[in-house]
Amino acid sequence: MHLTRHEKYYVDRWRGKNYHVIWSENGSTRRISLGTSNEQEAARLFEIFLADLNRPQETDIETLWNACREDFGERHTGTWMKHGWKGLQPTFGHLHPGDVTREHCRQHIARRQNDGVSPATIYAELKHLRLALNWAAKHEFIDRVPYIHLPPSPPPRDRFLTRAEAEKLLTGFDAPHAKLFTIVGLQTAARTEAILELTWDRVDFDTGVVNLLVDTGLRRKRRAKPPMTRTLREALVTARSVAETEWVIEFRGKPVKSIRKAFRRATERAGLEDVTPHVLRHTAAVWMANNGVSMEIIGDMLGHSDVRTTRKVYAKFTPEYVSKVLEASAALEL
Repeated sequence: MHLTRHEKYYVDRWRGKNYHVIWSENGSTRRISLGTSNEQEAARLFEIFLADLNRPQETDIETLWNACREDFGERHTGTWMKHGWKGLQPTFGHLHPGDVTREHCRQHIARRQNDGVSPATIYAELKHLRLALNWAAKHEFIDRVPYIHLPPSPPPRDRFLTRAEAEKLLTGFDAPHAKLFTIVGLQTAARTEAILELTWDRVDFDTGVVNLLVDTGLRRKRRAKPPMTRTLREALVTARSVAETEWVIEFRGKPVKSIRKAFRRATERAGLEDVTPHVLRHTAAVWMANNGVSMEIIGDMLGHSDVRTTRKVYAKFTPEYVSKVLEASAALEL
């Protein structure tokens, strides 16, 4: 006599011993032992078995990563995620979100360190993994976000351009669109993605303002509306006169998706090391701090929501700070 029955599965003793879950599949009888000869315990275990069958199968991490990447599209995060999975895949590629433990994160950190990968890259990989899983939970692909253990945040790189280096860089471009990108970056302190997304309808020559904010309906990082400097206006006026598209940064009649290759060629020609497109933003902020611009204004230009973030990075470049350091040094003289 069967203990209980499901539309496909039922429980019965097998050969007079322990209870088994039994069903038919492809013309053959299949069975799984419940490991007990007690009828009540077998009923309890069968309910658990059925609950597991009805539980939605959790999507693997790689699938969620790719879905998140596609959602971000050609924005900076989506572009980074296109190549970022390669480093994460050996550790997390076979896992579902519910399988992830702190130990997996530590194994990833150790493996990447052994590969000679920089601390900044390892930190970015795990930070983007956490972002992808938060995105999956927000869109209800998963019920719970696993804890992602991050290594210590690497200190921000202090590489910025001197004015002489900036002039040298600008002479190294063979592509007008990359040179224009660099001028916009140095004169607005904008993020790379904001510059590449900039369209001519947000460049107001009458008021002399560049509106870096674009409304996509998504939560975005804060962006400023910087005024045009003389250098920026001249560059934009020239570019507008020959523009073929609505995008400020264009190449061969199309918007530019990535500036990295053209920018790297220019830095190599100029003989500059460790200079990435992001260095332009950092440089603009340092120049403003050097000239005594307030932290509040610099923070607004950078789109910081908290001026404490601005002070933490840029206060040391102000004339006041440098003066105090010199005073402190003088006090140490023997």
